[in-house]
Formats: sequence, structure tokens, C-alpha cells
Amino acid sequence: MKNCGCSSSSNSVLSWYDLQDAAPKNPFDIIAYADFGGTIGQFEYSVDFLNPGGTWVATPVTVEAGGDCKAWESDNQQKVGDATMWSQQHQVTNAATDLAIPLRKMIFLRGGTAWQMRIPLNLAVGIESLQLSFLDNAGTRGDSQATVPVLRFDPGVNYVPGSYVLTVTLKSFGTLSMGLKTIASGTGDQAMMEMDWIIVP
Repeated sequence: MKNCGCSSSSNSVLSWYDLQDAAPKNPFDIIAYADFGGTIGQFEYSVDFLNPGGTWVATPVTVEAGGDCKAWESDNQQKVGDATMWSQQHQVTNAATDLAIPLRKMIFLRGGTAWQMRIPLNLAVGIESLQLSFLDNAGTRGDSQATVPVLRFDPGVNYVPGSYVLTVTLKSFGTLSMGLKTIASGTGDQAMMEMDWIIVP
């Protein structure tokens, strides 16, 4: 499997002028599957990933300790064992309070469509909608319709505050920045959580 080549900003982006004019990237370039708390992400061209229509607020989403690798082939003991050994040998997240806050966004994930990577997250407030895409897409003007390709997780009912798992299966390797946009229940406050995904074998 090769490096995905889908770093958040392409080599042709040399300034904010270039980024704003760049075409948004499709999260399916790297993501084969994603769900949040069991709600499977639905692909759509989002009209509100770019601009909240007001002021951004601090993200209510934080990384929790833990994270692990699971095999899709749960009936294949070799795959199950491989996933268990990988999880024992790799720390996915670090939520230690004595770790500098900017470093807590670093998440180590296993690439390959045989694996489910489980990222533990916490919501501090109720959320009515989440959208996952490349972070840099939020710095563009979108496509010709001013939209951005995202995976949207809408459960039909609001996510209550508490712990959840973001599960992803990744097609390749690389390091990239992803954004998880939240829209708060009731207030409509919009925020963006930044995650640095380091995708390894």
C-alpha cells in the first residue's frame, strides 16, 4: 500500500490565496468507512462546513485515552490476534493532562481496509450534527456550488454529552489534518475539532 498523497494541502498551495482557490478534497480519498457512535457517516456536499454564519466557538469535542484496532474479519482468529497485538504495541491517543494541549490532537492509526480504528472522543455539550472532512477544506471557497464533500453523522436524535467512539477504516498511509465540525443542540453553536492523523502500517 502506498502513501495516500492526500496531505491536507497540496504542494501547489503556497499561501492563503492558493488555499482559498484550491478545490476541496473528498474524504473518501483516504476513508473507506466511518461511523460515530454507531451512526454511519453519509456522504454529502455540505453547505455549512465552510462558514458557520457567525462566530466559531471553541470545540466541545476532546480526545479521551484509549483507542484500539479491530479486525473486520471477526471470525478470522489470525486477523483478530493481529489487531490485538497491534493495539498492545501502539498507543492511539494521549489525553494526559500533563501533555501540552496542542499535542493531544495527534492520533496514531493503522492503515488498511482490513482494520477498524476506534478513536475515543468526548462531547461536552449536546450535538445535533457532526461533519468529518479534511481540515483544509474549511479554508477553501468550496466547489463551484460553494460546498465541501464531507461525511455527516446525523443520528436523527441529538448526541447527548458523554463518551463516543469514532470508528474509521483507512485506505492508505500518510499524515494529514482532519476536521470534525459540530453543531450544538439548541444554541446552534458551530465549532471545529482538529485531529492530526498519523496513519501507519
